[in-house]
Amino acid sequence: MNVGVEPDVPEHPPQDHRYVHPEELKKIGAYNVIMDRPNTTILDYAMLSKSFLKSTSSWSEIHIVAFRCLILENLPISRIVPHSDLPPDDDETMKLVIKHLSDSEDDVRSGRSLASMGPASLFYLQLQVVLRRPATPPDAIPIPSSSSGSGIDEDKLESCANQAVVSFLSLLCTFEQIAQSSSQRRLSFRLSGFSNRR
Repeated sequence: MNVGVEPDVPEHPPQDHRYVHPEELKKIGAYNVIMDRPNTTILDYAMLSKSFLKSTSSWSEIHIVAFRCLILENLPISRIVPHSDLPPDDDETMKLVIKHLSDSEDDVRSGRSLASMGPASLFYLQLQVVLRRPATPPDAIPIPSSSSGSGIDEDKLESCANQAVVSFLSLLCTFEQIAQSSSQRRLSFRLSGFSNRR
């Protein structure tokens, strides 16, 4: 194993959202696995452990690495989107976002978000269901061998989470169209497709 190998990271100034210090990467649990097997494929990772093909509820860091998933939890916004790309709070679209999509997690869980019956009600209803899901179980959720019978709660939650994402993206497009009604540029979201019409 190539223990002690330094990661090769692109150079960016610390204030740049793309800046990553090598020590950040070395703290990732799967770092040595990555450095020892630099050209691994998803198949290679799957062969490492029988647990690799378990339900996504039992995903580990190895899965995240194998599928090249990006973890954005607890990162400051500047590490995700450059400040120069963020619209100011007085932007007309942002005013709608702040007005209708600023409820706290407690508001969503308690149902207070639904009381106003605003444009984000459907999104908040779907998000409420997702937030009520139990903590990730220690063992994989069994996957039925046939399509007969009732669906698994986990599948329903995943479906609801996907619907919440669709509702959220649709809301953002709607807010943009309302706020920028005179613009020649239109962004629309329909099911799984994006289109940018002029």
